[in-house]
Amino acid sequence: MAIKELLGSAAAAALLWGCAHGGGTGAAASTTTASPATTAAAVAAAAPAPTTAAEGNQANSAGDIPDTQAFVTYAGPGYSVLVPEGWSRTQRGSTTTFTWNANGETIDVGKSSDSAAMLRGRFGAFGPITFRRATIGGAAVTVARFTSRSAPNAVTGKSVGLENEAYVFDRGGRRAVLVLSAPAGADNVDQWKKISESFRWK
Repeated sequence: MAIKELLGSAAAAALLWGCAHGGGTGAAASTTTASPATTAAAVAAAAPAPTTAAEGNQANSAGDIPDTQAFVTYAGPGYSVLVPEGWSRTQRGSTTTFTWNANGETIDVGKSSDSAAMLRGRFGAFGPITFRRATIGGAAVTVARFTSRSAPNAVTGKSVGLENEAYVFDRGGRRAVLVLSAPAGADNVDQWKKISESFRWK
């Protein structure tokens, strides 16, 4: 009987020793692994949201017309010309204007008159006005460069300095003036070239 009790005590002691040492080792080795779905969700949440075309346009504070800008043909009274798609249009008598931010495209049709006086009176030109001759669509055209200021912002009341290029098309006593405007420092050479070369009398 004493031998059985001795063997039972030894077995119990061995069991207790194994639990104390083996159990501690198992707890230290335990780790938590994130599932692939959880990791992918965290990466997606941290990634920046894609920029929409509208947001990209609004962020372009320099006044450059985006290279991806689409154009449509506008048919006016006796003429046609490309205009940027999506720009706001206003009509005042014989003058049609398309605008986006501080950029603008204006077409005015009327009788031939003094170009410098017309640019100062109708388009707010101030300072020197430079003129040069060019050929567009096989016809001689007068090109004028001048500065002006934009209309005051409806919220801030502030206006910005504009650089303008005016293309004067004359035919049979009629005159069409195409004025392209942008904030000073903008680079719209290619876009303005595309627009001005698209003008056609009907």
